Amino acid sequence: MGAGSLGAELERLARLLHAAGFSAPKTLDLHVAALEELARGLGRNSSRHVVQRAEQLILEVMVALAEHYRQRAA
Repeated sequence: MGAGSLGAELERLARLLHAAGFSAPKTLDLHVAALEELARGLGRNSSRHVVQRAEQLILEVMVALAEHYRQRAA
């Protein structure tokens, strides 16, 4: 998807989140907190671009995390 060469890193992050017992809501809360900190002080155009990329990122992380939980449930 949109993350390009980050696939392996996103998979590793999902694995770590799963191992730590992060739920989807807790993962999203962590993501939003980090995004708010990152976007603080950016201009409107820059922050919009960062938010768009962050939306792609969290989607991919959530899909990978869901897959880990699905595999555990099987």
